[in-house]
Amino acid sequence: MKAKNKSFKLLMVLSLLMCLVGINLFTTSNVFAADYGNKYITGHELTDDLGNPKTDFGIYDDVQAHWDFDIPVGSVSQGDTMSVNVPDLLTLSKDITFEIKDEAGNIIGMAVAHHLTGVVTVTFSKLVENATSDIKGSFSVWVNWDEQKVEEDTRVVVDWKDGGTTEVNIGPATGPDKDEVLYKWGWVDENDSTLIHWQVRINYAKENIQKAIYTDIIGGNQNLVSGSISVANVTYSSDGENYSVDSYYPQASILENGVNGFTVNLGDISNTIIVDYLTRARDGGLSQQYENRGELTGENIEKQVVEVHTPNNVGNGNASMKLSISGEKTWIYDNNAHGLRPSFISIELYRNGEKVDSRDVTAKENWKYSFTNLDKYDESGKLYDYDVKEVPVSNYTSQQEGYNFINTIIPVKEETPEKSDQSITTPSSSSQVMSVSSSSIESETSEELPKTGDSPRDFFKVLGILLLISGGLGMIYIRRKSKI
Repeated sequence: MKAKNKSFKLLMVLSLLMCLVGINLFTTSNVFAADYGNKYITGHELTDDLGNPKTDFGIYDDVQAHWDFDIPVGSVSQGDTMSVNVPDLLTLSKDITFEIKDEAGNIIGMAVAHHLTGVVTVTFSKLVENATSDIKGSFSVWVNWDEQKVEEDTRVVVDWKDGGTTEVNIGPATGPDKDEVLYKWGWVDENDSTLIHWQVRINYAKENIQKAIYTDIIGGNQNLVSGSISVANVTYSSDGENYSVDSYYPQASILENGVNGFTVNLGDISNTIIVDYLTRARDGGLSQQYENRGELTGENIEKQVVEVHTPNNVGNGNASMKLSISGEKTWIYDNNAHGLRPSFISIELYRNGEKVDSRDVTAKENWKYSFTNLDKYDESGKLYDYDVKEVPVSNYTSQQEGYNFINTIIPVKEETPEKSDQSITTPSSSSQVMSVSSSSIESETSEELPKTGDSPRDFFKVLGILLLISGGLGMIYIRRKSKI
């Protein structure tokens, strides 16, 4: 008895181990995720800040690198990735992370752009793995022209590193407006995404401004880096592209307002002044862009105000989940012997109860149909409700199972000639004729005969079952007795 208990316990332990191994294999089946590179990329282009395709840019213009993709249904799994390379002539200001969503706001992938490598990687979600149709979409990242590799007033070839190129015209330098009094710009540090550089240009027009004061107001999510402010008198080159420093203002003329800004007492000026300073992002460099505001006042000028932001450091993407509806026609008990089967049938597609399309289906397509590239959601992200209906077919009844249709032929009633009465003449002395109808003959001859074979057959079946049960009970009894 103890041996049996030990064997039973051992069997249970082995079964549990096998279950655990099976579960582990199932849950770790996609440990080795695949990177498909640019396999599913179908297009690329450069656009302006509004998303309009362009091939003419200024060297300081806002630029977006844009890619289109098309992922066939069932081709990727959760955790798989696709990746692209930002062209060498363009740079990312910092690392960027963004979501790619469908019309309903569901995340189909997470994108990460690395500013040091220039690689953009999209990791697919479970939604893509479970998709029932192809997924088409796009994504973009904001980039800047690399001034170390690109010069103004030239034509460059942008290599997308997938066999495609784009020729772009970089416009000539225009220099500052000759009447400019106040201008400002900023950019994120190449090696530290939380460090932001700001530069202010004052009085490029070289007007005589009395008792000039410049005030800077730091924007949200950033703090002034104390001690980083420098104010210099400069002289610009004739084209307005470069300048040289003539002298610096003393630190006593600069008054910091904590982390929120500062003021510079410039005095009477008639030359151009450059102000440089740094701010530190409080959000770890996660903001899409950072803003600042500058104000210049003087006794003999109207107040000048400039509001600027750093170039966009962000990416964005979207995807469209398309649907496909397919079905087939089945003909039941019909070899078209009567020639009633139509040459085609019509299947109608309805969306939210409204007919939007139809298909004529023939034997050439093996009576199969499909509606493809259907929108899954409306503009508000609400799921569409699709249905299909068959135009009724004469001489057939129709049954719908999902998107499939089963048509059964309506039996054709064949007319049979009426049987006339049969006359039987028997010889007799009176030559009488006796008429017997065929129906009466049938009724008399079709009386049910006794089923003599049924009762013995049922008896032997029951007897066989009883013998099997008796034999089994006997075997059990013999085994128990032998153990005693």
